[in-house]
Parts: sequence; C-alpha cells; structure tokens
Amino acid sequence: MRFAHTPQVGELWAYKHDPSKMVLVLAITHGVSVLTKPLYNDGKQGYRNINTFRTMWRPVIKETQ
Repeated sequence: MRFAHTPQVGELWAYKHDPSKMVLVLAITHGVSVLTKPLYNDGKQGYRNINTFRTMWRPVIKETQ
C-alpha cells in the first residue's frame, strides 16, 4: 500500500472522522512509530504505528491565497 504523505516532526494531523481532533507529531522512530501529542484531551503523548496512523489521520494543510 502506498501513502501520499509521511508524517514529519512538527506537523499537525487531524482525525479523518472528526477534524476537530488533532495531534502534533513529536518524533518518528525508525520509520515504524509516530510519537504524537493530542491537542484535544488530557494531552498525554503516545506512540502509534505509522501505517495505522496514516490510515486514521490526515495532515492539516494550510490554505494559501
């Protein structure tokens, strides 16, 4: 399966089913896991499998005019 975008440190990602839920990418470990900090609840950071992360989350794109 090919993905269009790989998470990068410092990016903001939104949950596909509820864009009001966002996480900040803090680190990528060996290209396998993503360390994220949720911005929608208690803010506890945690690791997520990178492939699962990309299927459930999408990068927040800043629109330019």
